[in-house]
Amino acid sequence: MAAIATITASQTALKLDSAGRGEHHFTVTNVTDRRIQFGFRVIADSGPPGAVFGEGDDLKDRTLGPNETTKLVVHIAVPNNTPRGQYPLRLRAYDTTRPGDLYTDGPTEMLEVSGGKVEEPDRKIPWMVIAVVAAVIVIGGAVGAYFFLRDGGDAMIAVPDVTTKPFDQANAAMTEKGFAVSRENVESKQAAGTVVGTRPPAGQELENGGTVTLLVSTGSQTFNRPMYKGHRLDWCLKWGQHCGAPASTAWCRTEGFQGASANVKADDIGSPNAPTFVMGDDKLCTDRVCDGFESITCSNSVQPDAVRVNFLAEILRDNSALRSRILIPRPQ
Repeated sequence: MAAIATITASQTALKLDSAGRGEHHFTVTNVTDRRIQFGFRVIADSGPPGAVFGEGDDLKDRTLGPNETTKLVVHIAVPNNTPRGQYPLRLRAYDTTRPGDLYTDGPTEMLEVSGGKVEEPDRKIPWMVIAVVAAVIVIGGAVGAYFFLRDGGDAMIAVPDVTTKPFDQANAAMTEKGFAVSRENVESKQAAGTVVGTRPPAGQELENGGTVTLLVSTGSQTFNRPMYKGHRLDWCLKWGQHCGAPASTAWCRTEGFQGASANVKADDIGSPNAPTFVMGDDKLCTDRVCDGFESITCSNSVQPDAVRVNFLAEILRDNSALRSRILIPRPQ
């Protein structure tokens, strides 16, 4: 399925205030050659329960022409008794005429909930109820103290900070503390296999044997129909030269990655109304035979030698004269 939009967020993590409220900013660009009435929806597959994404006209439908961009401010609110933790979410932009098969999902962002306490009802409590509750607390405390002293106690343990550590080291650190561990892979610029966060977050106390989810970076992110300076990115880094891997690697570096691990070509996408942008020459290609990228996967796990080999392979493929001058010795 071809992408119909690019979606970027102003931040990869959003921390709500003490009242459980915040706002997230998104930029959406129509990457097709036609006008589309876009609808928007926030997808949060794993909670938080009862969260509200969008107030008023936050997610109102918008019509965008080719290469036209709009900005969304999405207000978020969660109940004040929401469990602390980091919850993944993403924005979906869809064609309102075909919402089931024409849509684009943005990258996964992390919503951090620090938790809050439930408001106490504003009413008077009869003194007899207070006395009964106090008695129960005293008796319960005595019983609890007995079992605590008898069994040695199950003290609450603070979740350690394992951010940037490899998964194996982070897993060992959690196991040593007495926690059970689960793993969840998330797209991130951080090195593949390293921890970008935990749920619950570091510093929060958890009972012995509780489960900590390690959020592990894939070290890569796929961008559908990548844009540069408001236009589709051209297949070639220079005019008709250094196409494919050189262009995708150069673009990924502008996005903060080491290079590109994969790309998919889009043939003959250029036109006077929807040109492609040639990065190396800093100019537009308005010819209808201009090629671009259907997608680019950027990565921080690309080895420098592999990048150089990809560059050489693409240069040789696009320069037959140079290729004809290179002699490969035959084995004796």
